[in-house]
Amino acid sequence: MNRGIYWKGSIAASEAIPFYVRHFLYTRQVNAEKMDLHAHHEVEFYINLTGEVTFLSKNQVYHLSRGDVCFTRPDELHHCVYHDTIPHEHFGIMFIGDNCTDAISFLYDDRKSSCFFPTAADKEELIEICFALLKHNLPESERQYLFLRMLHLLKRSAREPLKTPDKLPKDMVSMLAFVEQHLDVTVTVAEMAKALYISQSSIERRFKEFLHMTPLAYIHKRKLQTASTMLRGGSTVSAAAAAVGFADTSYFIRLFERNYGMTPHRYKSLINQSLASAESIPDNLYPPSPMPK
Repeated sequence: MNRGIYWKGSIAASEAIPFYVRHFLYTRQVNAEKMDLHAHHEVEFYINLTGEVTFLSKNQVYHLSRGDVCFTRPDELHHCVYHDTIPHEHFGIMFIGDNCTDAISFLYDDRKSSCFFPTAADKEELIEICFALLKHNLPESERQYLFLRMLHLLKRSAREPLKTPDKLPKDMVSMLAFVEQHLDVTVTVAEMAKALYISQSSIERRFKEFLHMTPLAYIHKRKLQTASTMLRGGSTVSAAAAAVGFADTSYFIRLFERNYGMTPHRYKSLINQSLASAESIPDNLYPPSPMPK
C-alpha cells in the first residue's frame, strides 16, 4: 500500500491532550506524490529533518532547513516542495486545537508567519523531543510533558526575528482568488483566462510552477476540501456536492474517494471518532493507515 515510502520509527498517540506523531522518510519521487496541496481538520506541525524545503501556506512561500517548523490551522491549504536528491525526512505532529486552546494560543496571536525558525540549540531539542514521543512505552505523563515542552520551545522561537517569506506573484494570487470566488459553480480554465485576461497556457504554467499541479486539479482539491469541511459540520453528501458545484453526486463521490481514499459516507462516519482512539482521516499528505488503539 505504501509503495516507495520508507518508514523509520512509527506512529504514536497520546490521550490527555490527543495528538499523534508520525516520522517519515520519503524518496523524492514519492515525496512529490504525497506532499501536494492539501488541508486537514487538525492543527499540524511539520518539522523538517533533512534538506531544503519550500513550504507554501496562505499565499506565502517559506524556505526551511533542518529543525525549522511550519504549522497549519484546520482546513488551511498548504503545500511542501522538497528540493534535495537525498530522501526527505520529517515529522508530522497533528492534534485537535480545541483540546488545548490555552497552550496554543500563541499560534493565533496575529502571527504573520506560519513558520518558526528556532535557535540551533532549540532545533536539536525539538528533534530529540519528536523522536522521544515515538516511544510506545513512554509514560503518559512524560508524553504530555514533552508535548508541552515542544510548545514552549515554539513559543520561545516566536519571539525570534521573522524570516521574510516570499509572496506569490500577483497574477497567481488573482488565479487563486478566482477559484475561491467560484467554488459553488462549475468553472473552467478558459473562463478563468477570459475573466483575468491571462492566456490559458500562462495559467497552466503558473500552477505547475508554484503548485505542481494543473489548474483543474487545484479547483477539484479546493472543492473537495470545502465539501469535506461541510461533511464534518453535518452536511449530507448530496448537499455538500451541490454546494461546491457538482450537479452529479455520483461523480463527486468518485472524485472524493480518489482523493481521500474513502467515500464521503465513510469519511462522515470517521470524523466523529476520537482522534486518539480511532482511525485518522487520510489526506494527501499521509498514506491511509489506522491510528493506534
